[in-house]
Amino acid sequence: MKDIFTTRVLIAVIVAGIVGTLANTFALALVASPDRMALALVPGRYAVAIALCVALPFLVRKIGGIGFFTIGILWLTVAASVLAKLVFGVGAPWIMVLGFNLIYAVAAIAAYRFIAVKLVR
Repeated sequence: MKDIFTTRVLIAVIVAGIVGTLANTFALALVASPDRMALALVPGRYAVAIALCVALPFLVRKIGGIGFFTIGILWLTVAASVLAKLVFGVGAPWIMVLGFNLIYAVAAIAAYRFIAVKLVR
């Protein structure tokens, strides 16, 4: 069985977290306030985003196809939103938190897919 965490897959996980976080930050700055661009400089946001993306290689291997996109987007959106609201104390309404984290999720899945999916199937 091929090792699920090849160097390329590990890079894909890291890049997915970074791309998703940047997409989320740009959307926040565009919709809420340009001051939100300062969030792009918070290393903890990248660490959490990358940690959530660690599940992606397992989802690809176990589910694959359209199920990977569906479950991956659900996982990243809901997990990031729950952390934002319940752990980090984000005061925005749930619908906004879910919406902005959906942007993170779609961008992260796209970046991950672009780099790694063909290696782990």
